[in-house]
Amino acid sequence: IKPSQSEIEGAINYEAEIRSTGFSYYFAENNTAIFVTEIPDSIETAAAEDIFTTLISRLGSGTGSAIQTREEYYEAALYRASCKAAVKGGKIYDKDYIKWICDRLMSFPDIKYCPHGRPVAIEISKNSLDRQFGRIT
Repeated sequence: IKPSQSEIEGAINYEAEIRSTGFSYYFAENNTAIFVTEIPDSIETAAAEDIFTTLISRLGSGTGSAIQTREEYYEAALYRASCKAAVKGGKIYDKDYIKWICDRLMSFPDIKYCPHGRPVAIEISKNSLDRQFGRIT
């Protein structure tokens, strides 16, 4: 990574804090580049440079902490992963798979909304269904 001077300062001044998040790195000669040698387990390799650069940039400018920045990126990565893995409307799935998903969902009663805020389930009373089919006047 070829960071700016303030990013290099952030990487130097907060090295212990950055390393505690799971990154390992060393500086090139004259501190003109940083070589990242280890990344946290939960970060995709493709996203590591962006996350590390944002981390040292925030630290260098004094606008964040290593832990806060890492947690924000982890949360965003989890949201993206959950969306990619989500059941898609119109796609046909195996009944056993759908049953497994429903069983898992019901085992976590506090999960009511997807990361985008949409409900994952709705409750429909028998009375409401009867009204919909003209069985109750």
